[in-house]
Amino acid sequence: MHQGSKYSLLDPQDNDTEYGMVSLRNNIFYSVCQRNICCEICNSLTSSHQEYNMINISPQNNCSLEQLIEQNMSQILNKKCMVCHRNTKHTDSHIWVSPPQCLVLFINRLVYMRGRSVKQHIPIAVQPVVEMQQYRFRLLGIIDHLGCSANSGHYTSTLFRNDSSFHCNDQVITESAGVTGGYSSRYI
Repeated sequence: MHQGSKYSLLDPQDNDTEYGMVSLRNNIFYSVCQRNICCEICNSLTSSHQEYNMINISPQNNCSLEQLIEQNMSQILNKKCMVCHRNTKHTDSHIWVSPPQCLVLFINRLVYMRGRSVKQHIPIAVQPVVEMQQYRFRLLGIIDHLGCSANSGHYTSTLFRNDSSFHCNDQVITESAGVTGGYSSRYI
């Protein structure tokens, strides 16, 4: 973590400890979901709790970011039911018990085909506010990977603050006006 960020976010006694970093990460990014799996034949329900620090999303055509998140939080699985012992469809849903302060979305654009990674170029419209369940999240930043594979490329980032955005490319930082600084009209 950047020294300036660390000293502004952590308590002074935690600045030089691993505990302080773990505590900060858990406080900001950690969430707990109740996972419910229900058999569509016998309606048996299995519940458990899962911890998350990010949501992994695969892009799909003609889906907004909110739709992709919702699909990730509620899916249909085909599996053997532990109660009726049949291979059936199960509804797999996640409900936040403790949402994160900052939601991290990892948009997985790489698929593996014939032993190599290939980048998918499926557009996703960026919204300045995302609503999930009864929670609202405001867009703070985007990290972009420029390149064709996971083994090569370059990372840039765009940070959003007030009515401005800041595009960061190594030492070059460019400021733009607007809530999403041009991202509202383009896709990530």
